[in-house]
Amino acid sequence: NIANELRIYLKTEKYIGRKPDENPEIARILRDRKEENRERRKRLVDTAREMVTEADYYVASQKQDIGTEPLSALGKAVDYLIDNTFNKMNYIEHPVINPQMEVQSVLRADDVMFPGHNLKAFAEVRDFIDLCTSTSKQIIMQELVDTRFANRPFGWSEWETVLILARMVAAGEIHLVMNSDVIERQRIYEVISKTSNWKKVTVRQRKTVDKTFLENIRRLGQELFGEMGPDSEDGLFAFLKGKFVEWDSRLRQYKTLADTGKYPGAKEIDDGISLVSKLIVVNESFPFMQRLDELKDELKDFSEYFNDINNFYQTQRPVWERLQNNYARFQLNRFELEKDDASVKALVRMKEILEASAPYPLISEIDTLISRVNDTNDKLVTECRKRVLSVIDKLLEDLNKEAEKIKQDKEFITSICEPLYELKRGVEKQESIAHIKQVEEQARSVF
Repeated sequence: NIANELRIYLKTEKYIGRKPDENPEIARILRDRKEENRERRKRLVDTAREMVTEADYYVASQKQDIGTEPLSALGKAVDYLIDNTFNKMNYIEHPVINPQMEVQSVLRADDVMFPGHNLKAFAEVRDFIDLCTSTSKQIIMQELVDTRFANRPFGWSEWETVLILARMVAAGEIHLVMNSDVIERQRIYEVISKTSNWKKVTVRQRKTVDKTFLENIRRLGQELFGEMGPDSEDGLFAFLKGKFVEWDSRLRQYKTLADTGKYPGAKEIDDGISLVSKLIVVNESFPFMQRLDELKDELKDFSEYFNDINNFYQTQRPVWERLQNNYARFQLNRFELEKDDASVKALVRMKEILEASAPYPLISEIDTLISRVNDTNDKLVTECRKRVLSVIDKLLEDLNKEAEKIKQDKEFITSICEPLYELKRGVEKQESIAHIKQVEEQARSVF
């Protein structure tokens, strides 16, 4: 039978294929066997062709009439098997030559439009995700790609299915999640390029915001930041979250200064950081905007504080430090300044501003108040300094005269006058009237 003939053919081929023998008789036998095997091969091919063409064909339990040409018959049989086993394979109408590269391109693009082909394939994936979501079934990426759509009735290439998921991510229909966190779009390919990660990634249907609610959130953003965000959900989410991250960053910078106790707003800054942290930890647009809506009244109230605090630390802080420094300087001569009514009122107002919990609208008064007290203070200090310097100059004059009487040289005179000169230099720098008066007594003692 054909099986024995085929076995003899293979053994003979192996035998005659060995190294040629130099013995003429053996060489003749090998040539005869080779010719016999050539005839045997022809018989085998003819028999196989006859068996293939005359056989009955059953594909997927259905008898098929598939023609008389052997190769054509087998091809038709396989095609029929594929068409009837994977009857949704043709939903991928336009397979991509390099789907992995296409996945990268889709995820990098700023604006991705759904292609006009493979629409049935998108519908199948979308319907499957809808079904799983409605029944609260977790969708593991590996199961979706390797099991659901790689097997019958689909038979799709793994990366073709991944490409569909990438397009759905870009279109805002789904999220890919790992370790309970949504994978940021720019990191998705880095994660899924390792197929071992597919079993760790889940597919989550994305909830979207309706147009009316989205427009309300846009207007809220404009009220908070004085700037209207984009009209797309993803664009608005990125815009608003970026603004709150900026608030958080600035508040934390200001907190470092406020915690020293020298600057205002410590409580409001802490409250603001706590409020904003409830938003910046949310990584999905739908829950972010829901929470933003829940916190809108608190945010509106805080936005006024933020504007005051931000303006203070960005522009008013030097004026505030000027007030602190000058108020401390004026305390040196408070006793003398309190004899002047205008200065007393100004000093009281300075203290009120320094102790105010929210001094921001009062900052504009500071330079006028400083100027008012400073004029009086400078006048008092100048008069006292002038009088004490005059006393020291008279003492120096008398000391020089006494030294000349006993005929001392210039070096000696300079040395005995130096302590008085040192006191004189101190008076010229001193801002305290009390200290300047004290120097007068010291000068007389030195003399």
